[in-house]
Amino acid sequence: MAIRWRFQFSLRTLLLLVFVWSLLASYIGAYYRLSRRGVEEAADYGLEGCFLYVPTDRAMETQDLTEHYRRMRFFAPASWIDQHIFGGPPPIRGIIFELSRIKGSELFLSQINSSNPSHFPQ
Repeated sequence: MAIRWRFQFSLRTLLLLVFVWSLLASYIGAYYRLSRRGVEEAADYGLEGCFLYVPTDRAMETQDLTEHYRRMRFFAPASWIDQHIFGGPPPIRGIIFELSRIKGSELFLSQINSSNPSHFPQ
């Protein structure tokens, strides 16, 4: 006597599965769209093998990567799968927009330059 497995789903279970599947599909689609846009944009700037989740023009204009970092954390599982299974590029981890002196260090340097040399050990 063969055992027949009957798959019975209630309407609630079916709706839950459809809901979870649509969330997963939206997550994967959003990651793919943002990462591939970022890869194309990075290639325009001569950067290979990395990308920004936010438009490069906006990141350079505002010099703020807060939104990129939020998306980097949110899409970390998809990014890991993309990198390790499909060989995709990783997101950029940081950008140094400009280098400048801190005012406190300027004050410190001016104090050193004007101090009495007798304070320094010989």
